Amino acid sequence: MNGPINLANILTDDTIIIGAIGIAATLGLVLGATAGWWLRGRKISRVIATRTIEPGSDNDADWTEGSDSMQSDMDETCSSPACNGHAEGSPLAPAKVNLRDFRTDSLTGLPNRTAFCEDIRRRLSESQRHGNRLSLMLVRIDNLDELESQHDTETRLLVVRTCARFLCAATREMDLVARYGEDTFGILLPSTALVNAARVGERLRGAIEYYTVKLAAGSIQFTASIGVDEAQPSEDLGSLLARADLAQQASLASGGNRVHYHTGTAVEVYGQVAVPAGESRALPAMSL
Repeated sequence: MNGPINLANILTDDTIIIGAIGIAATLGLVLGATAGWWLRGRKISRVIATRTIEPGSDNDADWTEGSDSMQSDMDETCSSPACNGHAEGSPLAPAKVNLRDFRTDSLTGLPNRTAFCEDIRRRLSESQRHGNRLSLMLVRIDNLDELESQHDTETRLLVVRTCARFLCAATREMDLVARYGEDTFGILLPSTALVNAARVGERLRGAIEYYTVKLAAGSIQFTASIGVDEAQPSEDLGSLLARADLAQQASLASGGNRVHYHTGTAVEVYGQVAVPAGESRALPAMSL
């Protein structure tokens, strides 16, 4: 018969075994997690390495494996299947997208409303920082719906394109012409006071009135309603656009083919612009 069982020895042996199992399990978890993160990092690196920049953009960018930064510009595109999760050629794979398209009006090629507002914010900041004058003009084509009903949609689009080309040709290189709405264009006039901006608006209105659009069967003419406003100190985008829109709506309400300007407190029809003492009457250079 064996001697008495030593309970202390049994407990000590079991404790050592359990501890060893626990340590092994912990090491297994640590090694598994480390391997998982390593594999995930490799996958991300491969995705980054396959991102491409569309050739011919203004600032081509090179991707290197493991890079976590991106050099981008408005011409950037991503054509790799890794970017969209679908195999190339798959019907679910999205087409290449040029980010510049989101800032350009497809009909006229001009900056769209989004791009125009962004540029106004930038020019406002520069104007306030340097103390320069800045004026805004909204040009709306009169009776565009009637032109379409009398002719067709193609005629309507032709008038819009023609007006866009004319405004670009009739303004300075430093000015910004954009398509602000379906029948409305915005013109930003840097270094231009209200009195000069209103006179520019009147010259544009008169030139548009006599401009002829040639069609296959004859020709047509159109007019425009114009609103002008000048940025005030500490101006923001919303208030500047709101005043210009009020002036443009006043021109439209008076029968169209008019120029109204906003003084900052009221809307006046062109012809009543008071020239402050010492204010230059010289107009910016234009080629009509």
